[in-house]
Amino acid sequence: GGLLPFADEAAPLTEVAPPEGNTVRVVRTGKASGERLAVLAPLLMGPGVAPMGAPAVVLEPKVTYQTLLGFGGSFTESSAELLLNMSHASQERILDAYFDERIGLGLTLGRLHMGSCDFSRGNWSCVEEPGDEALLSFSLLRYERAILPMVRRAEAKAGHP
Repeated sequence: GGLLPFADEAAPLTEVAPPEGNTVRVVRTGKASGERLAVLAPLLMGPGVAPMGAPAVVLEPKVTYQTLLGFGGSFTESSAELLLNMSHASQERILDAYFDERIGLGLTLGRLHMGSCDFSRGNWSCVEEPGDEALLSFSLLRYERAILPMVRRAEAKAGHP
């Protein structure tokens, strides 16, 4: 049991072909089915009304609210340290699954917490000296052990910052 053996047992990722014409590629992970980034048959996009109860995405090109910059997640101390405890092959598979656009999700955005967060190993700050209003004791050393190396590896997998 546990997460580390689960990651080591994962099958290699396969390339997901780009969508063609009016199709959408579907990739699914399901706990009950045991699927891990399983590539399903493409779905056809087209005008019309979905049957009652069927999942549907409705696009109205004449109505815009915002520009989509991308999709992403958080780089946390606990996720970075967990990654470091895995085999190199598992680390590569996980980074590929998140950041490689050919065989993974191709995430393009990432967020880092400033100081500790609810996914940190304890409570800490980048300025640990009480009363240091000039920030002379400011340090990113806590990030250098695991978080920033994971960010750099993600950048390399994504092919851009």
